[in-house]
Amino acid sequence: MKKTKILAALAAAMAVGATCAFAANPFADVPADSWAYKSVVTLANSGILQGVDGTHFQGNRNITRYEAAEITAKAMAHADRANAQQRAVINKLANEFAGELNNLGVRVANLEDQVGTVKFSGSFQVDYKHKADSKQGDAVVAAGTKGDASYSYTAKLKATAKVSENVKANLGFKYKGQFNDVHEANSAYAHVNVANVQAKVADQVSVLAGRHDLTLGQGYIYDDVVDGVEAQVAADKVSVQGGYAKLKADASYKVGYVQAQAAVCDYATVGAYFANVVGVKKQPDAQKNMSVQVYGASVQAKVADQVKALVSYEKYKVYDTEKNQTTSKPASWYGKVTYGKADFATPKSWDVWVDYLNADKFDFVNGGTWRGGDLKSNVKSWGIGVDYTFAKNAKLQFKQSFASKVKKEANDTVKTKLGEQTKAQLVFVF
Repeated sequence: MKKTKILAALAAAMAVGATCAFAANPFADVPADSWAYKSVVTLANSGILQGVDGTHFQGNRNITRYEAAEITAKAMAHADRANAQQRAVINKLANEFAGELNNLGVRVANLEDQVGTVKFSGSFQVDYKHKADSKQGDAVVAAGTKGDASYSYTAKLKATAKVSENVKANLGFKYKGQFNDVHEANSAYAHVNVANVQAKVADQVSVLAGRHDLTLGQGYIYDDVVDGVEAQVAADKVSVQGGYAKLKADASYKVGYVQAQAAVCDYATVGAYFANVVGVKKQPDAQKNMSVQVYGASVQAKVADQVKALVSYEKYKVYDTEKNQTTSKPASWYGKVTYGKADFATPKSWDVWVDYLNADKFDFVNGGTWRGGDLKSNVKSWGIGVDYTFAKNAKLQFKQSFASKVKKEANDTVKTKLGEQTKAQLVFVF
């Protein structure tokens, strides 16, 4: 590799903010009328080029990949003074000589933390879901509880760009569709599920503005996308979030919330949240202004070498502002015990789990529970599951409910038999 070739790649865009138009030429073999004169002098005075013996550049000499890597390493050290185009050149060279740079003790992985870099991440998921019929006597009950089998897919792509030392921008897309028939395939949709800017405003404080994910507590009542502003404080063992946003699942609702999580010891973490949701709830006869106070608490603990346990409680209180009365205050309990750990980064890792949901009748549930239909509220339901990472970044998941029953029957003389749910997922991440 000619020395001028690696120099050209750097000098074409790499001035690193130096002002050396009139700086002295440190190399005797680079005449002032050379096409490379200004670039060589700029890079030399920036500390990137040193020449052969301090006085000669020898631009036509072949150099080794290690010498090229050394020049690139010095450019990386000055990357904080470069613009976005210049950093792109440095990053390209760093990727080219990654092996040599690592041997020189320069961690190329740190490039993703440099200003101007863009990191892509995402996932692709295929789902199979079957919900058996729910019946009252011999009759199938309530729309949405009839048994069905369906295949669906979800693709997500997210780009994260480091705008400056303390500012990141995120943009993500989600595409979801069905495999079942032509009509459902044509109803597939795509939307922007992430579009925000995150800025670090203090040592442990950051602010996020735009569209982002919001999970209240363990996600039973709400786990979806919102548009709003959030402040985050993260210390060694405590993290706190607070914000105000519009719920994407129902654009007529807005929420103010605060939640915290703390590690009380090496084996246990506790969490709590409170949210106030206000908006207009549509009723068959009229529109009523509603206020919903939502709160919850959870404990997660490592109870044995390979065993983890989770217990959570979530509740809300619906207040009718027109009638000045509370219309409902349902609550839910959820528990889960997991043995093992299926890690995307560790092929052949696995886990098994059992969970239990005990929930009152909820009207305001848009949560992350894997159960669907009439297994989401007014229910007592057990579940089992297996997760297996069969290759790096590829996981197979299986979930099955059992012993599910209605918590409170509308008519005690007619018992409802709930149909169980089976769900399988194939997930790829990058």
